[in-house]
Amino acid sequence: MRSTVVVVTWRGRRHLTACLDAVAALNRPHRTLVVDNASDDGTAELIARHPSRPEVLRLRRNLGYAGGIAAALPRIGTPFVAWLNDDAAPEPGWLAALEDALDADRGAWAAASVLRTPDGAVQSAGVRLSGDGHGVDSVDGGESVGGVPSAGGDEPAVQVESGAEVESVGGTESVGGTGSGAAAGPAREVFGFCGGAALLRTAELRAAGGVPARFFCYYEDTDTAWRLRLDGGRVLLVPDARVAHLHGASTRPGSAKFHRWNERNRLLALLRCAPGRVAARELARFAALTAVLPLRRLRGDPVPPANFRLALRLRVLAELGAHAPAALLARRGRTATARAEVWHRWAGR
Repeated sequence: MRSTVVVVTWRGRRHLTACLDAVAALNRPHRTLVVDNASDDGTAELIARHPSRPEVLRLRRNLGYAGGIAAALPRIGTPFVAWLNDDAAPEPGWLAALEDALDADRGAWAAASVLRTPDGAVQSAGVRLSGDGHGVDSVDGGESVGGVPSAGGDEPAVQVESGAEVESVGGTESVGGTGSGAAAGPAREVFGFCGGAALLRTAELRAAGGVPARFFCYYEDTDTAWRLRLDGGRVLLVPDARVAHLHGASTRPGSAKFHRWNERNRLLALLRCAPGRVAARELARFAALTAVLPLRRLRGDPVPPANFRLALRLRVLAELGAHAPAALLARRGRTATARAEVWHRWAGR
């Protein structure tokens, strides 16, 4: 047994059984650890009754998807750790395909899956890095901006893909085709992985600093892949590692919290991982655009989308200021040369 599959859930009663059934049907031996983000809807009882009898780490409060994975990491004793959303159902050969890909390439420290909707459209076939530092899910004929959500929150909420709590978090916004032919062929290198279904080398993940628990939700996967690359690792897309995912089944795309966490965590990931000039440029751009928003309102411009509303952007800047010291500390131990090399190799590709 070389892998621990970590499933993070919050109020997952409606869909967690399908996930656990699929994990139990995997054809490679593994350990299953369910992180319950203080669910209060009967999820704990459902897990206890499941015939696979998974191990459970029940948290006293909701720490989000990033916090859930981070809480699980000290309990992982296997060489590999898999991240899996609680509304994702991997095919029986999923784990074997990921393990075999990492076995065949010791320089690869993480392996990305192909996530598809129930109707077969590709949600994610690896993640690329845009020229302004966005994590972008690759699909056939286009991309989904912002990555498949790994969300959470602190208030009465609806369930999202990661099993954390949010008010009305949206999914990725497809700007391309259906993705019907995106995921075929042998394993190939990509910038990063979607955190909804991936396999990582445990020792290398720990050495890179683990999972950014303070992100709570969104961009913990892009940030983690970025740090693995800065430390010398690579990420593979494994087309044979297929997962069905109920992305957006109970969410409203484009909500304020979706944009708040995406904007904040994108900027935090830049502070932690990008060349200094890139991080400074994007921070300045965000602040400058925020500063001119009141002028637009005075001109009588139409009400902007959520990510261009002044209150949201001011909150992002305030939270960014609170998290910035820790983000800057995360840059220590990694050279400017490494940051520049990763950026030039992957940004905008």
